[in-house]
Amino acid sequence: MIAFEGREPYESHEDLAMFDGRLGSEEVFVVYFFRSDRLTRGEYTVNADFDDGDKALKTRKKLLRTLIEQYGQPAKDKRRWNDDFHKGDPEQLGWALESGDVEFITTWHRADAEITLRLVDDSGMELKLEYCSPEHLGAQPSTPLSALL
Repeated sequence: MIAFEGREPYESHEDLAMFDGRLGSEEVFVVYFFRSDRLTRGEYTVNADFDDGDKALKTRKKLLRTLIEQYGQPAKDKRRWNDDFHKGDPEQLGWALESGDVEFITTWHRADAEITLRLVDDSGMELKLEYCSPEHLGAQPSTPLSALL
């Protein structure tokens, strides 16, 4: 990963390496996960303090357009409703996101990776792009990321 990123990670452990990076015009927190010295997953979390759902939705839309240009139409692009109070009102999507009522999940299935763009509010809005090798789908690293932060 050092060769790919062009620099040393700011933190690394046996099965992961962390970098600051960019995804399009967005600054991101990058984590690469390894298993038996093989890259199994990469996560790119947008480093934005989204103060409202509409701003997060605009950033997601911009990233989604870029990903569609690169990978084509996604296999799945859905909203998962945790509470359907705002479900019928598209003008309230930002508020529904802020309230944790809706999650946006978009997935591409490729031979070399499953790619997922996810926007959720789980104690703070998070926009994350994840690449996972097919043979490691669902595998978790031995060092949980939450233990390092």
